[in-house]
Amino acid sequence: MKPLNRILMNWGRRLSLILPPRWARVLDKGYDLFSKFNIVEMRLEELSHLPPIRVPEGFVVCPLPPGREQDYIDVMRQSLKKNADQEWFHQNFLEDAEYDPQNLILIYQEKTPVAAAAAWQHKIKKRTIGYLKSVGVVQDFQGRGLGRQVSLIALYRLRDRGFDEVILKTHVQWLPAIRLYLSIGFEPRYNLWTGKSKWRRLLSKVRDG
Repeated sequence: MKPLNRILMNWGRRLSLILPPRWARVLDKGYDLFSKFNIVEMRLEELSHLPPIRVPEGFVVCPLPPGREQDYIDVMRQSLKKNADQEWFHQNFLEDAEYDPQNLILIYQEKTPVAAAAAWQHKIKKRTIGYLKSVGVVQDFQGRGLGRQVSLIALYRLRDRGFDEVILKTHVQWLPAIRLYLSIGFEPRYNLWTGKSKWRRLLSKVRDG
């Protein structure tokens, strides 16, 4: 049986095709609120003792080359977000006043982009902290440690930018990703949507997995 959230989202997408635009926007906001229950936050409070970077042989690391935004989109479409497109990239990166392609990290095999991560920033009240964002590895290249390496490279980039604290957000069902972030040093970040009891259950699944 499909999870309840997936069923609701599938029906919601169908309704959005026939509803007037105003109601479709209301439905989108409802999705955003519902999705908060499935998203957890993690925090890394110390960047001075990051693990070393060890990119496997045959892969090359570089910041996003000018005019190659589609490379980042392609990685996301094959890993994290199947409907990623130019509009998604614009909303998530280009609209940010601090946009800098040097903060978007890519790993290539020859000319093929296979992993990506953003060394971004996030404002909490009046304070700006580091944000490890949109981390993904193309499915055919998963299991080779590229997710860990691209995450570490982005964290080193955040450290070079002067950040001493980093947060990230991930889905409760992505247990391998949560396990990876824990191994790097991230810890649960409690909030209104994810308290200690929910994190205890989630960590138990991570350990059992």
